[in-house]
Amino acid sequence: MSTVAQNQTSSVGSLVELIKVLQEIDTSGPKAEINEQSIDDNNGGRIIL
Repeated sequence: MSTVAQNQTSSVGSLVELIKVLQEIDTSGPKAEINEQSIDDNNGGRIIL
């Protein structure tokens, strides 16, 4: 298999794995609701979007 074909296979495999992980994310929990409206400021606070 050529290097290009190996890289494409690796990229496709990585994309499939990413999709699987994204599908496992709980978007209905309380933490998900908070993260939908604000982000962590890395200083103990939240930044409201």
